[in-house]
Amino acid sequence: PSKQSLKENINNKNQVNINRENFKDNKVYNTYDSTNIKSSIYDEEKKELIIEFKGGRKYMFEKVPLNIYGSFKRAKSQGSYFNKNIRNVFGNKIIT
Repeated sequence: PSKQSLKENINNKNQVNINRENFKDNKVYNTYDSTNIKSSIYDEEKKELIIEFKGGRKYMFEKVPLNIYGSFKRAKSQGSYFNKNIRNVFGNKIIT
């Protein structure tokens, strides 16, 4: 199957909402097909997760384990996963 048909198949099953994923300098960059979350950057060395919301705000969350980040990016709903497992669990600060 083509890449496009694989992406359509995955999205139709609502298993993954990742539009694009890139890797650079021990960081993982993702954009999402999410109602509220536009993108994320995960720094594997520092265990920092930056989340950008569609309204423009960016927050950095500290000491986020790789398994939490992995579950977040693969969640059926990044917003729901974020609210339940990241938002009030990890220290954070507003970047913009």
